[in-house]
Amino acid sequence: MNRAISDLFGYTAEELQDLTFQQLTHPDDLAIDLQLVNDLLSGERSSYRMEKRYLRKDGSLVWGQLAVSLIRNPDGSPAYFISQIQDITDVREIQKELEHKALHDPLTGLANRRKFQIALAEGLERARHDNGEHCLCFIDLDGFKAINDTAGHEVGDMLLNAISLELEGAV
Repeated sequence: MNRAISDLFGYTAEELQDLTFQQLTHPDDLAIDLQLVNDLLSGERSSYRMEKRYLRKDGSLVWGQLAVSLIRNPDGSPAYFISQIQDITDVREIQKELEHKALHDPLTGLANRRKFQIALAEGLERARHDNGEHCLCFIDLDGFKAINDTAGHEVGDMLLNAISLELEGAV
């Protein structure tokens, strides 16, 4: 272990030596990581890469790009792992922000048509698969163009925001 990993996780080098990677790994990412380690040990693969979440000492999350290789002894038995973790938390936050912007209206924050179409397709697929029922509610703001034309777009935007807050509170 090096100072960079100590800084990344917020533990001293001594504290890290008493922890396993399982204790540092977010529970939702542990199963796939353990499977990949088992693949290394069994010889099914010689290395792997994955993006995963880690838990810092203070409980906060850090995203890492993990690269792992297994070094074997001359007899083929496992000797040790070499792991490298690159902090990609900022990259993941930017991705999350871009995904949100792509699927939500910038004025109201409500889901846009694209997100609606995705959710509708997923809902229909679940209903087909589960033989379940879903309900779709459609709301049309009659006369909204007249508000923009007579009171201005700023007032129209204020009205849309007020309506979106009412909808979010009711749904």
